[in-house]
Amino acid sequence: MSERDSAHHDAAIQYLAWAVEEIEISGNEEAARHARAALKALKEGYAIVQRRSRVCRSF
Repeated sequence: MSERDSAHHDAAIQYLAWAVEEIEISGNEEAARHARAALKALKEGYAIVQRRSRVCRSF
């Protein structure tokens, strides 16, 4: 993942975190659950990419 991709990914995580907060304030539990799931998937996917990137650079 390039630095630009990483910056966009970090921004997406931040926007989703803010969205979760606002959705929870609105009281829509179903929407909050979906937003939290999206945030979790984005964070987990990024961790996998970072681990693969470190492994590839070690060769």
